[in-house]
Amino acid sequence: MSSRVSSSRSSVRSFSSSSLGSYPRAGATIPRTGTSYFGFGDAPAQSLPVRAVTVDRNLLTPMQLDLDPDLHAVRLQEKEQIKTLNNQFASYIDKVRHLEQQNKLLETKWKLLNGETRKDSRLEPMMKNYISTLQAQLDTLNRDKDRLDAELHSTHQLVEDNQNRYEDEINRRNAAENDFVNVKKDVDVGYLGRAALEDKVAGILQDLNFFKAFYEEELRVGESWYLVDCRWFELWKEYVKTGDQNSPSFPGQIDNTELFENLETYRLKERLVENEDFVLVPAEAWRKLLSWYGMVPEQPALERKVIDLPSTVKVEIYPVEIFLCLHSNMEEVVTEQFSRTDTIYTIQKVMQKQFEVEEDAEPRLWMKSSDTSCERLRNTQMTVLDTCLATGMTVIMELRNADGTWPSSRPQIMRNSVEEQDTYRGQPGVCGLTNLGNTCFMNSALQCLSNTPPLTEYFLKNLFLGELNFTNPLGMKGEIAEAYADVIKQMWSGRHYSVVPRIFKTKVGHFASQFLGYQQHDSQELLSFLLDGLHEDLNRVKNKEYIELRDADGRPDQEVAEEAWRNHRRRNDSVIVDTFHGLFKSTLVCPECQKVSVTFDPFCYLSVPLPISKERVMEVFFVSLDPLSKPVQHRVVVPKAGKVIDLCTALSQATNIPASQMVVADVFNHRFYKIYQVDESLSCILDRDDIFVYELSSSCVDEEEEEVLLAVYMRERSHYRDYGSGGSNYSTSLFGHPLLMALPQSQCTRDALYQVFLQRLARYVRQPDPAEEVEEEEEEEENGEDNDEEEELYRNQPNGVSGDDIEEDSETAGPSNRVEQPQENTHDVTEDSEEAGTSNRVEQPQENTHDVTEDSEEAGTSNRVEQPQENTHDVTEDSEEAGTSNTVEQSQENTHGDEQNNAQSEPGSNGAEEEKTEEEESSSEQDRGSSTEEGQSAGGSTDTNSQDAADGEQGAAEASGKEEEEDEEEKDDAEPIAQVNKKAVNRRRCAEKKQKPLFIIQAVNSNGTTERGMADGGNTLSLSSPLYVAIDWDPDMKKKYYNESEAERYDKDQSMKVPQQHTTVQLQECIELFTTVETLEEENPWYCPTCKKHQLATKKLDLWSLPEVLIIHLKRFSYTKYSREKLDSIVEFPLRCLDFSGCLLRKTGTDSEPPSRYDLIAVSNHYGGLRDGHYTSYAQNKDNGRWYYFDDSKVTCAKEEQIVTNAAYLLFYQRQDKIRYPTLPPPDNHIASSNHDSVPGPMDID
Repeated sequence: MSSRVSSSRSSVRSFSSSSLGSYPRAGATIPRTGTSYFGFGDAPAQSLPVRAVTVDRNLLTPMQLDLDPDLHAVRLQEKEQIKTLNNQFASYIDKVRHLEQQNKLLETKWKLLNGETRKDSRLEPMMKNYISTLQAQLDTLNRDKDRLDAELHSTHQLVEDNQNRYEDEINRRNAAENDFVNVKKDVDVGYLGRAALEDKVAGILQDLNFFKAFYEEELRVGESWYLVDCRWFELWKEYVKTGDQNSPSFPGQIDNTELFENLETYRLKERLVENEDFVLVPAEAWRKLLSWYGMVPEQPALERKVIDLPSTVKVEIYPVEIFLCLHSNMEEVVTEQFSRTDTIYTIQKVMQKQFEVEEDAEPRLWMKSSDTSCERLRNTQMTVLDTCLATGMTVIMELRNADGTWPSSRPQIMRNSVEEQDTYRGQPGVCGLTNLGNTCFMNSALQCLSNTPPLTEYFLKNLFLGELNFTNPLGMKGEIAEAYADVIKQMWSGRHYSVVPRIFKTKVGHFASQFLGYQQHDSQELLSFLLDGLHEDLNRVKNKEYIELRDADGRPDQEVAEEAWRNHRRRNDSVIVDTFHGLFKSTLVCPECQKVSVTFDPFCYLSVPLPISKERVMEVFFVSLDPLSKPVQHRVVVPKAGKVIDLCTALSQATNIPASQMVVADVFNHRFYKIYQVDESLSCILDRDDIFVYELSSSCVDEEEEEVLLAVYMRERSHYRDYGSGGSNYSTSLFGHPLLMALPQSQCTRDALYQVFLQRLARYVRQPDPAEEVEEEEEEEENGEDNDEEEELYRNQPNGVSGDDIEEDSETAGPSNRVEQPQENTHDVTEDSEEAGTSNRVEQPQENTHDVTEDSEEAGTSNRVEQPQENTHDVTEDSEEAGTSNTVEQSQENTHGDEQNNAQSEPGSNGAEEEKTEEEESSSEQDRGSSTEEGQSAGGSTDTNSQDAADGEQGAAEASGKEEEEDEEEKDDAEPIAQVNKKAVNRRRCAEKKQKPLFIIQAVNSNGTTERGMADGGNTLSLSSPLYVAIDWDPDMKKKYYNESEAERYDKDQSMKVPQQHTTVQLQECIELFTTVETLEEENPWYCPTCKKHQLATKKLDLWSLPEVLIIHLKRFSYTKYSREKLDSIVEFPLRCLDFSGCLLRKTGTDSEPPSRYDLIAVSNHYGGLRDGHYTSYAQNKDNGRWYYFDDSKVTCAKEEQIVTNAAYLLFYQRQDKIRYPTLPPPDNHIASSNHDSVPGPMDID
């Protein structure tokens, strides 16, 4: 029994120890006491909760034993941690005690269970397993307890060690602080000693540097040196050796009295010698001496500059003495001294101060030498030495007048009256410009620029004076900028009605030879030159650096554009760039390798193309075969690239005449300039040309006999001889309209042509009445003897009117009788005189003709060269008289005259006829005429040339040879015979009048002049196609039978009554056309860097950034391979809010980028055609906001609805954010001239 009890106790004790030394495993559950787990029911004992054991990991990390100023706080923290650990350890002890109590309770329960009757149960193995588990947990807890006890012990030791170390560090720190305080005291004492020593060294070095500067200073150009009296300087050196201010060597104040000639003007003595009379002291040494010793009162410091002479660098002892005066008061002269290194600007400032000239005044200086010649001192930055100013010269200051002129210029100013010269006050800027002779192009461009606010204010405020670039090799030495400024200041002075820009015109012609003289030019070309000239004259970049341009190579557009603009501004920086320059993007694509080249280029203006129509409207005159029908003017539409046959086809539809029966000719100055073939291009015909279309006979076309195209001119013989040409012949002049006819060869005789011409001219040529012929015969018989001399002179002319047969009866014998007779128009004159001992001599002088007709057709343009006309009629007379030698001489006739402009009723003889001879735009083309012929347009065109007459006489003399010597011998004997033949001549006159035709027919060249060899004296004309003949009229016969007014009349077709509509396009369309893709021309290929050859790449331009003022050039003058024309389309452009936001690649809208809306401020207009015209302008005044119309010297108010016309050529727009809205009202008398009251309209051609 006892053994059972002891075993039970041992088992209970082992259970207890196991429970105390082990913890439950993870996932195991410990049943609570008092449950019915073991079948005992509720237990009276209560279980206490087991607190979790926590470990502070911070205590396991190594402690920082470094010396810390906050060690005390750390120690307090560690004490708190130790307290926490002690409390945790105490809680562990409580837990152990609680477990022991539970163990005793279990032992008691175990005893109770052992005392009960033992029954077999299946719980035993389960309990054993549970007990083993609890025992394992208890063992684990015991091990943890031991480990924690060890750790706690080690922690206590570590804390004690740290505490000891902390106390040691505190002690060491306190000792170090005490040592640092002691060392700092020692350092302060040493630093004060060092500072005192450095002060002493600085004084010593200062003295050393002073003496070094005094004795070793090198001369540098532009530096200042000072003159010191040598006596004072020697005293100073003695004093420096002793250093005693009480010694007699103390120099006292600087005294240069011995250097002056007198103490009133303080003028230096002549011929002073360095180191004997004075000593040169550098500026730094002078300031030291002045601060130490001072200077005698009222004595000036003798400052002198170092100058660079051609051979050496030296101090300028004697400066240049210059006389100064004002232009308005030349008698008041002031003398001043200037160094040769002083600039002209220094002289200007001295003069402004001396003569009390205001700072904001605009002066200019003139240099006057002893020979009274004056030279302008333009560059104020040049030195006196560079400008060659010498002693004794005079500098004159000239001040600009209130009206913007200079007193010395004496400009020609146009005013209404002399009394108003000083009283007129008009609106500034509302001022005309005088036309100097075809200078309207310049006036128009100047008016537009004058009304560009930023540029005008720049010049009115004299900002350009400080930016004039006189050294720019690409500029004009500032002369263009100054001349332009003079014009602007005069125009904006408000004191002139009109200004004469003669000086500006001279300057422009001097630097641009194409503008020399007074020819017409393009205003856009002048504007381009002027903006470029102003830019180079005002370029702020003095030395342009070389910048290599780079391609985009895939970089972003923003980066490439900014780089291009920076590079542009590095070389170009002026008010022109600030105001007018923008940036566009150029994209080239190679058609072969697809290489894309992107560059950004600046622009000053946009040249936008206009849409070109494929058709053109032509006005022509149709001449019908019906002799009673008047010419009819038609307006037809033809293709621009068409042929002459297209013109005939279009006219055929209007006239119902087959196109094959039409011939097209250009009539100029009463002659055919050119007869066109049907396959020629219409581009050869200009809008200003007078085109006549002639109907040919259909019967002639169908005949088998070969036909000849006959060109017929009208000529009139002059009343008087032309002695000025070197001869004594009558001249002939063209008049009326020429004719074209097609005739069979059989009708090309003078007799047949006479009848054909009478029938063709029946509308305005009256047939003679037989009754009138009888009256004329009786009248001439009465007055025959009085008119012998006149008749003889007339008969001597080859162009005189003669009958069909004129028989000469020479009834006298004796010396030879020379009778000059004109050539007959029908057959040769035959004289049948059969008297013994007679011989007939026919003398026909040779003609030396210098007329040259040049027909040059280049690029579809015909050039007209008007030739002097020359009529030579060879006459062959067979005379047989007894004992006489009859010589019939043919004299050459050369005539002079003028071109004739017909009345308005004359078809095609409008103002365009005067302009035929103006120069074509292409320099390689010749003129159609000469300027001399234009100036002679008051009269008819003539056939005489003085040189031709002289040459003709010389040729006649050479051909006559020996016969002329015989004529001289017979001259004295001829006079009695001539008196005897008077009655015979009078009798012949009646017979001549009876057979006298209305006109004679003469073969001529295309210019209407008779060349040598044309007059063969026969009835049949030379057969050439076209054949040119002239109808020569006697003045009296023409006046009597030719109805000039009827000949000039013409009718207008219904097409002429319909007003011609102008094509209208929008400005936005032109801008879009500017940015479209185009292919490069063959003359301008692009070199592809990938293909290594030139390619016809595609090119596209895009706008990137726009300037403050945008100039848009409308390309109205179209030049192509096939045509030249001026486009008169109306371009609708807005006066306000022109928006470019849709065209710009760089989108705006941010605060840093400007807007893209513009308002119109000026327009340059061109009226006229390709080779002539007139320029005017509209502009808005920046002060009052009103629009004005400028037509040279004439200025009128304008309305906004008048501005948009088909003459607009240059458009000036200003960005809205830069517009300064006007606040000044216009003055009452801003347009007081009577010339300023008309309404603007189309102008006269220059």
